[in-house]
Amino acid sequence: MTKRHRLASVRDSLDRLLRDLTLVTLALAIALGWTLFQVAQGAAQLVSTLLIDYPRSADTFGSIRYSEPLTWVVGDRILTFGPLLRGVVELAVVLAVAMLVYRQSRGDSGEDVA
Repeated sequence: MTKRHRLASVRDSLDRLLRDLTLVTLALAIALGWTLFQVAQGAAQLVSTLLIDYPRSADTFGSIRYSEPLTWVVGDRILTFGPLLRGVVELAVVLAVAMLVYRQSRGDSGEDVA
């Protein structure tokens, strides 16, 4: 089997998988739910760290600042945007995949009708 035939076989397998609307919908729903949970968890961490009044100590701020990315000390408060950004990026990727699957399925259905 040549490389071109193997790629065509993989493409056919992916097309069959994408035609199984129930499986694709379930997988995307699970992924979307998980990413929304991640966004909510990042927002909760941002709010919870913002509400803590840390004592003015170089050791405290130094250890917290380097434990999470995108963390800033503002007065006696700490803003941590890392987990929220991770959740938003995950959400964007899942939505992009969902749009690609939707466009692929619309393209397949349009070819069948014509």
